Amino acid sequence: MRPKLSFGSSLHSEATFCFIDLAGFTALTEAQGDEDAADVATRFADVARAVLGAGDRLVKTIGDAVLITSPVPLSGICFVERLLDEVALDPRFPALRGGLHHGGAVHRKDDVFGAAVNLAARVAAEARHGEVLGTEPIAAAARAHGIPVAEVCQGQFKRMKSTGLSTTSRREDGRLSRGTCAREVPASSW
Repeated sequence: MRPKLSFGSSLHSEATFCFIDLAGFTALTEAQGDEDAADVATRFADVARAVLGAGDRLVKTIGDAVLITSPVPLSGICFVERLLDEVALDPRFPALRGGLHHGGAVHRKDDVFGAAVNLAARVAAEARHGEVLGTEPIAAAARAHGIPVAEVCQGQFKRMKSTGLSTTSRREDGRLSRGTCAREVPASSW
């Protein structure tokens, strides 16, 4: 049995974890060079800071990505919407992609840890170019606030029309359940 390591006190709380990054950043770096790519990533982090809402917090930047916490799912959705709107004003930015999940985590030394944070990161990794995905708590918050949520694929994905968010579900073992979706709901059916 491994000895338990202790690194000081931890704060446990619930939050909405938002991982957002620049889709196609590797291609941008190859096409424009390291200096320009670093400028774009730095500007992206600055824009993310500028659109933080009440209670939102920039936890860290990770290369071309940001990790933001919001107190509740709706504030996370609103943050992403503001970020998408602001980034759309600057043609130097590639499309964004990201993932959101609401759950509990450990806060330690200005960072966050736990299954909910990991799930948000995995959801973001599943997002395609220009897509932001969220788990069921995010979709439920959208529905509760009148943001339309449409089925995309056999109950596994839902797309929220006004924010452009989609959702995945989580299986009982905690793994993403994207399924073997072969069909998407056409945008005209929203």
